[in-house]
Amino acid sequence: MSRLVEQVEKTDWSKFSGPKCYQSDKVPEALKSLIMLTRPEHANEVGDKVINAIGNNHRGTYYPAILAALEIIVSIANDGENLARKTCAEAILNDLYYFEPEVGQFEDYDSQGLKSFAMKALAPYSDD
Repeated sequence: MSRLVEQVEKTDWSKFSGPKCYQSDKVPEALKSLIMLTRPEHANEVGDKVINAIGNNHRGTYYPAILAALEIIVSIANDGENLARKTCAEAILNDLYYFEPEVGQFEDYDSQGLKSFAMKALAPYSDD
């Protein structure tokens, strides 16, 4: 998991400009809380924290930060070492599958391109 912490810390989250409500400084803390999750009773809180850092849970949207965050969350979901962390990551990925992109000022992808990227990574975690 230290590799994932290093990946989180090395990523320039501010380059994913997104909508005005996107706060890039919230992403590393949220992802690290998922990486460090050990107790199942904290999973809902951590899951909400991650989703609200890379998207908006109330609006059902995700931001361009998903471009880098998905690789980290998928790695956690595929790691059987810690069931609480794995289950939380899978739940986040399942929720994000049903969300829509919110691109804001991000210029590298339009909404359709971001959705296409996300759907490829998220499809294995959907209920469909």
